[in-house]
Parts: sequence; structure tokens; C-alpha cells
Amino acid sequence: MFRFIQRVLALAALLPALCAAPTAYASDLLLDDFASPTPAVSMMAPSQNFVVSQPGTYAGVSGQNRAAYYYPYFPTTAAGAGNTATLGNGALTVAATPGTIGEVGLGYGAYGAPGSSLQSNGPFLNLDLSGYNALRVGFTSLAKPVNLIVSFYTSHPLAGSGPLYYQDGEITLNPAAGGGAVSGNILFKGADANQPAGLFNFAQVDGIAFIVDRAGSADGNSYQLSSLSFTQAVPEPASAALLIAGVLVVWLRSGRRMQRGAL
Repeated sequence: MFRFIQRVLALAALLPALCAAPTAYASDLLLDDFASPTPAVSMMAPSQNFVVSQPGTYAGVSGQNRAAYYYPYFPTTAAGAGNTATLGNGALTVAATPGTIGEVGLGYGAYGAPGSSLQSNGPFLNLDLSGYNALRVGFTSLAKPVNLIVSFYTSHPLAGSGPLYYQDGEITLNPAAGGGAVSGNILFKGADANQPAGLFNFAQVDGIAFIVDRAGSADGNSYQLSSLSFTQAVPEPASAALLIAGVLVVWLRSGRRMQRGAL
């Protein structure tokens, strides 16, 4: 009986540590670290088209294109607003002046054909993302809250009542204190995605689009985006603690039943 109580107390002592521990991530697949081009190039756009194209390896797929634009909604001309937007040399950097509202778009694979808008043309990625459920977004610096969207295209939708060629995920990420580094996950499978898991063919993703501040844009937002990677987000620590607590309750009850049976 004394040994049983010792085990219960030991498990209970683990719960606060689990709740305080950071969420762990495993098996990350790098989509882009913005290492190229070097030196960085301007991505200012007079219209909402891809204006910067860079061939390379993205999400582990060689021979692909990455294309990008920066499009200010207000004021309507990028040059007159005094803004800068550059891509490469390890970051995607936007410096927006007060009153400026705009968006950034990145396209990969079928979304990344030079000179195209967000349409399904260009080289296919043929990428298997079935083992991932989130896009991990890392900012070196972020001045204001930012809206982030990831969109996927497949040329081989799953059979069903209506073929699903596109699926999106979206979050709003808040800056760290002082505008420092911050990161977050855009879930694209399960309850937090626009469509439930199992309807979109993530075993063959042919195009990926990543959009910053299309919705709910903050004026004058400046940031430095340093990495995009796919991850399998594990349950939050609080969820893990609840799971252990549930196992503990079952264990206690089974122990009591065993004691009664022994009597």
C-alpha cells in the first residue's frame, strides 16, 4: 500500500512541470529559410502579381520556383509610400511607413510560376505532406499583430462528392514584447483548419502559397520573416497533463478494485 501511494505522489509531482514545459516539435521539413538570393532583392510591386522569382530547392524539392510580391493597398503606390520590401540574404523584410497597409505573397511549385498570379500553373511539387499538420512560421522581429494564411493546391484531389483542389489554414500572430522574435503554427488539418482532415489530398501537394496580412492588416506593420517549415505539432503540455491525470484516475480506481478483490 505504501509503495502504491509513493507512485501516485510521483506522478502527481510531474503535472506542474508538464504544464510549464514548452510545446515540442519533431520531424520538421524546411520550406524556406530565405538564404537566397544574396544580396537580397527588392520585391516592390505596382500590381498584385509575382514579381520576384528564384529557382531552387523548396520543401526538399529541387528544380522549383519561389516567387513573391509586396502589394500596398493604401497608399496605392509602393514607391510613393516610402516603404521597402526585400527578399533574400536570410530573411523576408518589410519596413512599412505609418498609414501603409499592404500584403506579401510567396508562391512555391504550381503557385510559383514567374509572372503568374495565384493560379494553379507552373511546376508541380509532388510533395507528400501527409505526415505534417502545421506550417511553422518564425519571425526575427515583428512590430504589430499579423494575419498569416497558407494555401495548398493539389492536381489529384481525393474522390468524393466534390473534389477539393485547395485547402487553407490561417492564424493571427501577436508580436513579442518589444517587437522581438516570435513564432507560431498555422494548422492546416483538423478542427482549426477551414476544412476537416481527410478531405484534401496532402499526399500530393503541388502548390503552396503563403500570404501575410491579406486580412485584418495593421497599418505600418514592419517585420522580418526568417523561416517557414512544416511540422507535426504535438498536443499542448496542458493536454498531456490532462491525459496523465486521466490515466492516474483510472489507475487509482483499478488499484482500489484489486484491493477489494484481495479482501
